[in-house]
Amino acid sequence: GCLLEDDIEVSPHWFQFVSKVLLALQREPDPRVIGISLYSPRWTETTNPPEPFDSSALISELMGPEHRESPYMMQTPCSWGAVYFPAHWEEFIRYLQLRSDLKDIDEGSPHGVQIPHSRTNGWTGGWKKFHFELLYLKGEYLLYPNF
Repeated sequence: GCLLEDDIEVSPHWFQFVSKVLLALQREPDPRVIGISLYSPRWTETTNPPEPFDSSALISELMGPEHRESPYMMQTPCSWGAVYFPAHWEEFIRYLQLRSDLKDIDEGSPHGVQIPHSRTNGWTGGWKKFHFELLYLKGEYLLYPNF
């Protein structure tokens, strides 16, 4: 399903982008990909304090300037605009319920999820915290645009 923040305006090309990504994933499936972001973040929200993030510069540095606008995968849920695959979203809802059932358990217990060096460890609520956890625990990613 498509998740959009209530004050977000999407590109008129968003559906074409999603369709092309879905076709590419149909040709070369990657079970780690659980959705497609419609937004490329400008800040790393898991650092304290948040730091600027330039995906184009990072991709250029790692893969060469000809790949500057290549899509990339990241273990970061997108709350501003994304298409999440149904099987994953159903699993996420089950995970939210499990975490809700365990909310009274001490964070130091085996049920507390600590993502190394992530500021999300200090977040006390919100669905995105738990989505970060699930992506981390399962080694899953969203595919992000890079333009």
